[in-house]
Amino acid sequence: MKAKSKTSAIFKSGSPEDTLRLAGLLAGLLKGGEVVSLKGMIGAGKTFFVQGLALALGSRDAPVSASFNLMRTYPTTRAGGRRLLAVKSALGGRPGGGTYRGGPRTFSKKAGETPPSLAGLNIYHFDLFRVHEAEMDNLGLEDYLGREDGFTAIEWSESARYLYRRGDFLEFDFELAGGDKRTIKASAAGTAAAGILKSMERSWRAK
Repeated sequence: MKAKSKTSAIFKSGSPEDTLRLAGLLAGLLKGGEVVSLKGMIGAGKTFFVQGLALALGSRDAPVSASFNLMRTYPTTRAGGRRLLAVKSALGGRPGGGTYRGGPRTFSKKAGETPPSLAGLNIYHFDLFRVHEAEMDNLGLEDYLGREDGFTAIEWSESARYLYRRGDFLEFDFELAGGDKRTIKASAAGTAAAGILKSMERSWRAK
């Protein structure tokens, strides 16, 4: 089997708002079927990034870290790729009130609303903290990978690598860089994922 080509990039986030902007850039490029892997220590910004994706896509509910529920579905009201997150317009409803920890269960109306008829992508949010590879077969993750009605975001994805690496995927590794600063190392495998990452990088540099 031919190995997939791999593309990488490094994003330097100076604040939670920068991280939200990066999530918005990704959200604006999603069409359905993508797999997004999220790595990093507790408090590094993985869930915050998923909240940014949800905010950019018009979700009314803010994704939270799982407790007993390892997977949650968040419908959105804006089709993927139709609108990039403008951070300034979202500050009134940003997750976490400008910090990486915590966050509301719903977003402020200031985040923007769209008619219910504009059905968007579902966010299939998996949080695999303390889930071992031997437990993956009973989780049902594989049933969600590649679903065209949404995309799959996987936190603590190490135990699921053998599943999602069968197809295209994007991976974001969050590292603490002092205070609210983050170094986000991104990689993409497969043609479609690489195209998304390259577009993100171009837009990020243009800020």
